[in-house]
Amino acid sequence: MTSWVKWVILGILSIAFGIFVLNNPIAASIAVTTLAGILFLVTGAFQFFAGFGNEGAWGKVMGIGLGVLMVLLGASLLAHPVTGTVTLAYAVVILFAFFWNAALPQFEAITFNHLRERADQTEGQHRWHYWKTDRQQLDAGPWASLVMKPPCQCT
Repeated sequence: MTSWVKWVILGILSIAFGIFVLNNPIAASIAVTTLAGILFLVTGAFQFFAGFGNEGAWGKVMGIGLGVLMVLLGASLLAHPVTGTVTLAYAVVILFAFFWNAALPQFEAITFNHLRERADQTEGQHRWHYWKTDRQQLDAGPWASLVMKPPCQCT
């Protein structure tokens, strides 16, 4: 079987499973929760046994403790898949909220600082300018107060 045939088969399977997920979201959510529970259970067991091989008391305690915690989480997801689905959804929302409020502003600050430094290095060339609008806050989020002005065509 050639490489492109494998990709075609994978694409057809992806489309088929995507249609199934769109037609039956509850079963798909429970399937994802069950898969996550199995993965937590297996990795927790490996972590538990690997914790005995760590050097130092603190490494052993942390390794074994995290292994036990992962096994308990996996067992909970497998025992109560509907509650686990809601819990996993909340976990994703919390992670997105953390990323949006904590990590994204740091990324923006680094990116805009880099763009400012690069603009200073390219004096005389066409470049993009960032300027703040008159409005304090728009409904579009943190990018709303930044508007891109086209390059200056001045000589």
